[in-house]
Amino acid sequence: MEIKKTLFQVLLYITVAFLQSCGQTKKPNLEMYELYRTQHLEYRDSLFVFYTIQRWNDSNFDVFENLSKMYKTTNNSIMYFNDGSFYSPDKLKLIVWEGERIPNSATIIKYSPDSLSNRMCPSSGDTVYNIRVLIGFRPDTNSIWNLFPLNNELVGCFESRKVSINIMGQYYFNKMKDHTMWRLMQSGQYKGEEVSTPYGYNLQDKGFWNKCWLWEKDTITADGLYPFQKKGYNYIGYGSNGKLRAIPVEPPKISYPRYILNMYGDSK
Repeated sequence: MEIKKTLFQVLLYITVAFLQSCGQTKKPNLEMYELYRTQHLEYRDSLFVFYTIQRWNDSNFDVFENLSKMYKTTNNSIMYFNDGSFYSPDKLKLIVWEGERIPNSATIIKYSPDSLSNRMCPSSGDTVYNIRVLIGFRPDTNSIWNLFPLNNELVGCFESRKVSINIMGQYYFNKMKDHTMWRLMQSGQYKGEEVSTPYGYNLQDKGFWNKCWLWEKDTITADGLYPFQKKGYNYIGYGSNGKLRAIPVEPPKISYPRYILNMYGDSK
């Protein structure tokens, strides 16, 4: 049965095709961390991820932004890139570096007599690059992804896409293991307490996907949520009867097109 494609679908297909071919070089460039950025986002995952990003941008969700609310442009002016794709060996976990090329548009409200100061990124050129990170999981490879923002390291307002990728690489491949975040201890002496703890692994280190506490589910307060699914905690009650209660991250509900869902087998 032939599926009629909407204009959006056609544009999305073209965008994804560009994503898959962009940023790849024949010779390893360690500054660009090509040694680690070798995985490709599957075609159906490309459609799913970038459809999600577009809806998050339109909804002003988390660090994602509806440009037309503040700048003299719209989200249609954004060109998206896949600047890094990382699957766990079983393909049930995913991290994506989502790159954007955006015109350095003027602000709707004039803040300064200097016209160059009334722009999205006053100190940058006419075009700027951002990278934001999505993290996700799914129960099996026939299911769609549960996606969430991962805001450990973000870059924005850079004039060079290469520099943006280099900054991400420095963090995720060299510095992430030493990055300390608050972790609700699931066992041991401090069980049930928040302790500042380093991740212990860089992305692509052996053990990252099954030993890093980023993938440790909360069995104490949050019904099995991962750390990136929680904004934080509320303390309910007093004294010894008090309990922590997780505050979940709630991404906007998205109705995905059937042409995307059909690629995931049993997904509804």
